[in-house]
Amino acid sequence: MEDVRAELASTRVELLLIRTLALEALDRSDVRLALEATLAAAEATGNRSALLEPGTCPRSLLRDAIRHGTQHRALVGELLDVLDDRQPVIETPGLTLDPLTEREQGVLRYLTTSLSNREIAGELLVTTNTVKTHVRAIYRKLDVPDRRAAVERAKALGLLRGQLAHDGQVIRSG
Repeated sequence: MEDVRAELASTRVELLLIRTLALEALDRSDVRLALEATLAAAEATGNRSALLEPGTCPRSLLRDAIRHGTQHRALVGELLDVLDDRQPVIETPGLTLDPLTEREQGVLRYLTTSLSNREIAGELLVTTNTVKTHVRAIYRKLDVPDRRAAVERAKALGLLRGQLAHDGQVIRSG
């Protein structure tokens, strides 16, 4: 019977995590509440494995939980410690960067164009506030003050393999 309880607890954490990731993918505002429920279940059961599977719980979600306040700060810190040891960071002499998320990489490609944040949001089918959030994260991660500096730093680090035209098509740069 104990094995069944443990399996149910593990499944519950996994399902809550899937819900959280789905809400994040949809840019839903209730993603933080869903993450809190996931963390509560993981803490109550002691089951952290679902949160530590490669590719399941992005560091950005956990960092946001710290930034916006969480009732599970110790657990989030523990998870980040483990994930930080597993996930590579971009290293250049004198500079270590958190990797950009897929969404941030997508927004970064648009920063090479003359599109406004509003126009980028239209291209990506997200809100302007979502684009602004990603742009701020890009600036922070690349340690730059503005759009031009972000593009220059990204090119120097090899993060831009092509450039987007205004219609969203990738133009390969030589």
